[in-house]
Amino acid sequence: MNTPAQDALPALAKTLTTAPGWNIGRDVVLLIGRENVPALVKLLLELGQNNIMCWPMDDGPRPDVPDTVVCVGSEIELSIRVLEMIGRYPGRASVQFMKDPGQEITTRICETFYGAINTLGGHRAAVYGSGRKWVKHGLSNLRRIHALPTFEMCRGIPRGTPAIVVSPGPSLSKNIALLQQCKGKALILAGSHSLSAMKRAGAPAPDVVLSLDAQKLSYHFRDYPIGSAGVLVLAATSDPELYELPARRVFTCGSNGQIDDWIYEGPTARLASGGSVSCSALELAHRWGCSPIILIGQDLSFAPSGQVYCSESDDAAFHAKADDAGVLRWTGASADQEAMCTAIAGTPEAPGQPAHTLPGYYGGVVTTNPQMSVYHHWFGLTAQTVKTVNATEGGVKIDNAEHITFAEAIEKYVSPRESVDFNDIFDHTIKSHKPRAFDRYYRMRDAIWATRRALAAREKAVGDESIYDAEMKLAEALEPIWFVSLFGQEAVQNSITDARLNADSAEGESRRLLELTAAWIEELDTTLLALRS
Repeated sequence: MNTPAQDALPALAKTLTTAPGWNIGRDVVLLIGRENVPALVKLLLELGQNNIMCWPMDDGPRPDVPDTVVCVGSEIELSIRVLEMIGRYPGRASVQFMKDPGQEITTRICETFYGAINTLGGHRAAVYGSGRKWVKHGLSNLRRIHALPTFEMCRGIPRGTPAIVVSPGPSLSKNIALLQQCKGKALILAGSHSLSAMKRAGAPAPDVVLSLDAQKLSYHFRDYPIGSAGVLVLAATSDPELYELPARRVFTCGSNGQIDDWIYEGPTARLASGGSVSCSALELAHRWGCSPIILIGQDLSFAPSGQVYCSESDDAAFHAKADDAGVLRWTGASADQEAMCTAIAGTPEAPGQPAHTLPGYYGGVVTTNPQMSVYHHWFGLTAQTVKTVNATEGGVKIDNAEHITFAEAIEKYVSPRESVDFNDIFDHTIKSHKPRAFDRYYRMRDAIWATRRALAAREKAVGDESIYDAEMKLAEALEPIWFVSLFGQEAVQNSITDARLNADSAEGESRRLLELTAAWIEELDTTLLALRS
């Protein structure tokens, strides 16, 4: 690998910022190494490059670069800081190596960086598409959430208890029958999409069932005796219908990271997720002190036949096949899948996606899609710090995980354990929970009135100092109901970028956000009044 010399930096900076399709305000450059980084950063900033990150890859101090440049010190921090980016979504990204770390590390850095960019895209798409639904569901569920314990209140599971996360991938058919040997000795967790397969295969009821999506997933529970499961874990923004299910016990969580903090008035109920309910199940088990976390049915890819789910699933007929252009086309969707797709995209036919390949469990490569590639990246990063056993016996190979058969995992990690009464632990959590006094609706209405007054004062403000004071008071009034920005988060992110890049447009963007905020406040007030009635 040739690293750039000092005299080559001006040409390099120009090449990076004028690449075909490159947007200096939106796209992101990552610089690896320390040598010549301050000089290259200076040139990039002079050319208008907005998003710059660097990773010195040594133990030295932060490079002499402006505070606007994000510096990281590890793969995990790189992923986190990419996911924290604000403004318009970076349609393109570039890695520039100022030192040669070797082929293996180079490949890993690129996979981590571009994988995090893809994850950010998925997160942004989810927020833009579901933000309004999250707010409406969160408001509808508030009273129930205040009456129920959160998952983090459950603290009685013995540390080191093995956990098994059951997913409905094609390979689940190979080993689902072995779950019977694990009941009581390992904590069995399943996303709701796995329930039909578990019932059809005669598997024991899961100790934990998770349903965290805001979409209508009630069909996952059709004909399943949810009362036989230990506890149902629902997101604060889950479809309100799911809170009506006859579950024996219900815990809640914030499944959208800090976005859900407004519901709990703090971060303690956050359940980190890589975008999949299986990721959340692994995080839940880890937070409860379980180890190792054993994955089955976690193919994260399609079977050679194109099968998406295991044969025991209600959605077993669903298949994916790449056309001549490498675009995945879908067949065999159930009526329930088509109804959900219609609710999301306005059409019963799932849109085509580019086919990706990933390393296979048994070598070679397997076919997957961008979404599951993101999940694969998350599992690999998490397995660096959380002992993970991939006992799927098919699908992808997960970086940093142990790969053995499910029978071997049971013999090694589950059989030697003493039995645990998980239901008794869940009961204790329920009995010891003290529901909080509920006054959120009233406090939110107070905040709405305070925001209306602050908006009117900002409208009348004249002069920089007066405008600044008015906007500070508006920010203070909005703090208890900041989540109204989820009604139009795409507009917020775009305005942030546009105002940052062009000082002349800052006032116009500020005015636009004020108008949007006023509209969101009225929508929130209308929603609250309807719920209270």
